[in-house]
Amino acid sequence: MNLMTDLRMTAPVFPPAPRVFALALGLLFAGLPLALAQPSHAPEPQLGDGPWAPPAPPEGVSRIADNGEDPGLVVDVDSRAAARAFYLGVYRASVGVPIEWDGDVAAGDKGTTSAHFKFSVLRRANYFRAMAGLTGNLVLRQEYSDKAQDMALMISANNGLTHFPPDTWTWYTEDGREAAEKSNLALGRFGADAISLGYMKDPGANNDAVGHRRWILLPQLRNVGTGDIPSGDQIAANVFWVVDEDSIFDPRGEPRDGFVAWPPPGHVPYQVVYPRWSLSHAGADFSNADVTLTGPDGQDIPLVIDHRSTSGGLPEPTIVWRPDGMSDNANWDVPAEDETYTVSVTGVDINGQSQDFNYSVTVFDPAILGPDFVTAELTPGPGGPLVGHPHTYTLTLPPYAEGYEVRSGRLVPYDHVEGAEDGLVHVLVSSSGGYDVINPNVRHSGTSSFQLAHPVFENQWIEIDRTIVPGASAELRFWSRLATASENQVARVQVSRDDGTSWNTHYEQAGSGHPGESTFHLRTVQLGGYAGETIRVRFLYARAQSGSFFPQSDNSTGWFIDEITISGAQELVDETVFGVQAATSFNHTATSTDPFILQVRPAAWDVPLEWGTVLSLTASDGSPPPPSTARPVNVSTRGFVGTGAEIMIGGFVLEGTGTTRVLIRGTGPGLAQFLDPDSLLELPWLRLFEGGDLLEENIRWSEADRAAEIALTAFAPDDPDDAALLVDLPPGVYTAHVRGGTAGDTGIGRVEVFMLDPIDGEPTTALPVNLSTRGFVGTGNDRIIGGFVIQGQGDRDVLIRGLGPGLKAFFPESQHDLLLGQPELRLMNAQGQMMEMNVGWQTHPRAAEIEASPFTPADEEDSAILATLPPGVYTAIVAGVGQTTGIGIVEVFILPLD
Repeated sequence: MNLMTDLRMTAPVFPPAPRVFALALGLLFAGLPLALAQPSHAPEPQLGDGPWAPPAPPEGVSRIADNGEDPGLVVDVDSRAAARAFYLGVYRASVGVPIEWDGDVAAGDKGTTSAHFKFSVLRRANYFRAMAGLTGNLVLRQEYSDKAQDMALMISANNGLTHFPPDTWTWYTEDGREAAEKSNLALGRFGADAISLGYMKDPGANNDAVGHRRWILLPQLRNVGTGDIPSGDQIAANVFWVVDEDSIFDPRGEPRDGFVAWPPPGHVPYQVVYPRWSLSHAGADFSNADVTLTGPDGQDIPLVIDHRSTSGGLPEPTIVWRPDGMSDNANWDVPAEDETYTVSVTGVDINGQSQDFNYSVTVFDPAILGPDFVTAELTPGPGGPLVGHPHTYTLTLPPYAEGYEVRSGRLVPYDHVEGAEDGLVHVLVSSSGGYDVINPNVRHSGTSSFQLAHPVFENQWIEIDRTIVPGASAELRFWSRLATASENQVARVQVSRDDGTSWNTHYEQAGSGHPGESTFHLRTVQLGGYAGETIRVRFLYARAQSGSFFPQSDNSTGWFIDEITISGAQELVDETVFGVQAATSFNHTATSTDPFILQVRPAAWDVPLEWGTVLSLTASDGSPPPPSTARPVNVSTRGFVGTGAEIMIGGFVLEGTGTTRVLIRGTGPGLAQFLDPDSLLELPWLRLFEGGDLLEENIRWSEADRAAEIALTAFAPDDPDDAALLVDLPPGVYTAHVRGGTAGDTGIGRVEVFMLDPIDGEPTTALPVNLSTRGFVGTGNDRIIGGFVIQGQGDRDVLIRGLGPGLKAFFPESQHDLLLGQPELRLMNAQGQMMEMNVGWQTHPRAAEIEASPFTPADEEDSAILATLPPGVYTAIVAGVGQTTGIGIVEVFILPLD
């Protein structure tokens, strides 16, 4: 049997007899003397067939359609920079995650793997789905993973692959058998590599229909599981459960491109472009389809059609092709520059209609920065930093950034020599096989050198545990001896811009067999291309995916490294990193006049990315700027105006002396130029309270007592049915209530408060220090959108709060369900750009200052943003996390109160 059936089965099928693919392991000669040293042979990874589709559910069984759930990972593949960052951040984040397996194959203990490791496997699958234009939100189901771990043990113990294991298999279980039937299976690979180099690459004559790939890229797939056995003293295995009967029969949903292709349209890193290209579409018949692949030179590339689906079913029908003469297990060549391929698939029969699909794939090397790359940078505010006083820095971030991290520290000259004499004090190690990385018997000078070997065929590395800032002429120098090693054992020097999430190779040397190099050789790597950046350096003794290798770790085998130096560079010390969810600026306070640096890197998809350029600074002693007179002079909040507890209530607090002239508006019909008139409050009724005392009220502003004065202001309502009040108010606490003026009148409305006395110097009248609005927080246009204007001189600390759970103290318990469950608060500038975003005020980088203020939110689920703002126009938007709704409040406070 080749791949799974292309027909959705309507009745159970009898499985074929089990097929076991045996794997002969080479002997390990670790105990032989050097003269007899022989290479071992690493297992050749294998994939069996893809799993079969189960019978469709009986007629009448209800399936749940896509209800707009969180799409998970999303990437704009039209942007080279975004696709590059997505690969370096999301794909590479699954590399090297410790498995922490605690089992024993020989003893029949399947063991467990760490939650972080399981998530790394899931994230790799979601990476491919997001790139292909599908929902990148697969979820691990514990039951599936538990059963998959049973089957992984069975694969490793029996050194074979089958979807129908016999009960005579060592460590057979019924749970393992079930997992075998419903999972992608890999022998010789585990973890994220099984997803990418196994199932997505889908090599082998039995996988010409790329069935493993098609299950992972099934649009409606939701729940998966993973079971893994690592390599080492046992054979590696992965079992990735994909036949999720709770989702695979659901309505399909529409992929981003209208079809599912790999590689997909857009920009794709060459590392994930595989020989077999495929296009899938529900209900397609590819019997008469033609495929044309045009290369970067405009010439058509000869193709081999590996598979054509001729009928529907699960997984989706597919056509598969590859360049003629290219092995299905080959790797795509590294492109010297971006290469664009044009794909044309014509004559596809879909439900009796012939359709064509045309798209382009741009293959690129993520080690090369493209023309749309944006370096993360910081720009200090005017005047420069002063010791002990917050200074504002503006951020320049790429458009895909969802947040950022800032790093501060000091630079000192880099004058270290890493020669193993100091042990591993400043060296990080990843090794396996039980050998000692520090070798006192082989060295270029001193008493020791570093040794990397392959007692087990896994990557081994040492990393210099220092953050390095190269200059324009920086150079890495080290003494190297690559002794006995096969061509599948490769010595590499790599540099990381993002604290080790991804690595670029700058030196590479493959082994030359036995005896290899007998003396040390000086090697150099130029680092000037990273001038002004922060980097990490590591020495990786890499392995090929399979083939011969020398497993010894004696004094004549492996890679020896000594006397590592870097000239023309500095080292970052005393570093501190803090993060912010989203913003266009932040504050930093220097503590001394010593030189320091600041550096920013974007974060996206819950992963920090590459650090930007280092900004070198020196703070000055000096007097801070004069106290700010900046104050909010206008708050304008829009939202849904209901009845009862869901009317809109705008509050404001005045402090100081004297009185100030305030214009208050309740708007509904006047919003018709912006919103659907049928969605608006028809006749706003505006009432002004101090405490519980009604001061004034109005319906139709032209009938207000001071209508003539209102008409002379700059803020007279546009519609005669809107409401307004003009009042002179002393210091106090006030609330403006807006509701419908007739029975049943509800809809979108706005409450606004304008301070009409100018603020251009030392205040002499009562001034606002707090503005707030309570209302019903809906979705879309029904979110609470609070605008405020700050006038005066200088920057001011402003605390904005979005409350929901914290209102429970003001509502009876029976009404707690009416409140917003978890607010999401966003602060926008006048250009509509998001400055900051917060969910849960304790996650804010200035949470300590918020907690020290008089206005700490009562509930940790409430949101808050503390920002230092210059005079200007701002908007605060409150919505519910996960599209939830309920009563909430948006508030603006001036700090400190003075």
